[in-house]
Amino acid sequence: MSLRRFIRPAALLAALLMTGCLPSSRHADQAWSELLAQRFERVEFAAPAFVLTAALRDEDPTHPLHIYIEGDGHAWQSRDRPSPDPTPRRPISLLLAARDPAPAVLYLARPCQWRPETRKGGCSEELWTSHRYSGAVVDGYVAIIEQLVQTRANPHVALIGHSGGGALAALLAARLADVEWLLTVAANLDTALWTAHHRVDPLTASQNPADVAERLRALPQLHLVGAEDPIVPEIVARSWVARGGIDARSIEVVAGADHHCCWSKEWSRVLAEIAGRAAARRGL
Repeated sequence: MSLRRFIRPAALLAALLMTGCLPSSRHADQAWSELLAQRFERVEFAAPAFVLTAALRDEDPTHPLHIYIEGDGHAWQSRDRPSPDPTPRRPISLLLAARDPAPAVLYLARPCQWRPETRKGGCSEELWTSHRYSGAVVDGYVAIIEQLVQTRANPHVALIGHSGGGALAALLAARLADVEWLLTVAANLDTALWTAHHRVDPLTASQNPADVAERLRALPQLHLVGAEDPIVPEIVARSWVARGGIDARSIEVVAGADHHCCWSKEWSRVLAEIAGRAAARRGL
C-alpha cells in the first residue's frame, strides 16, 4: 500500500439514476470543500488492483477509526450502458464523514472514482459494474485498512457505508478483525434480491453481503432504510436480517428519506445510537 498526498483539493439502478434528480459535479466539489474544512487531508491508497482516492483525519490514534465507504456512484449511463466515469455526483458517504465529530475518520472512495485516468481508459468498467463487490475489490480494501490500522495505537474500526458502500462495508466486516460496529445507509445488503427486484442481470462476479450475514449476528449494527427509497427498498434490509438471524431492531426506517436525501440531518443522533448499541453489547 502506498500513501500519497494530493497537490490540490478536489476542484432503480441505471434508469432511476439517470433522472434529473442528480446534481452536477459542482455539488461534489462543494462536498469535498466541506470535508477538507473539517481538517481532513486528501490522500491516495494503492491496492494491488486499483488506487483509491481517500480523505483522512487522524488526530487521535488511540480512538477507533471510523471508516466511511462511498456508494456505487455514477455507474451506469443507461440501463445497458456503463458510465465512462463512476465518480458520484452526490457523494453521500463523503458528506456524512464531514459530519462525524470523531477524531479519527477515514473516507474511502470506490475504485476509479475521482481518478483522472478513468475517462482515458485507465480503469476497467467491471470495477463499477459486474465486479463492484468482487473478491479482488474486497481484498484490496482489506489490505489497505489492515496496513493502515497497523500504524495506529488502536486497531479497532467502525464501518459505515451508503448504498453499495454499505454492501461493501458488510463484506469487510466479515473479513476484518477488531470491528466495533457496522452502520449502513440505504444499502443493498442482499444483492441477489436487489437485482431480482429490479429485474436486471445478477451481479454474478460479485459477492453477496447476505451470504455473510450470519457471521455478523453478534456484531452491533444499524441499517437505515429510506421510507421513500425506490432504489433499495426495505425488503432488502429485511432479507439481510432474516438471512443472518439478526435482531430486527437493527433496521430503522426513516420517514421522508429516499436514496440520497436527507441522511445528514440527524447524523449525530445516528452515531450516538450505534455507539450506544456497541457499548451495551460490551456491557458498559
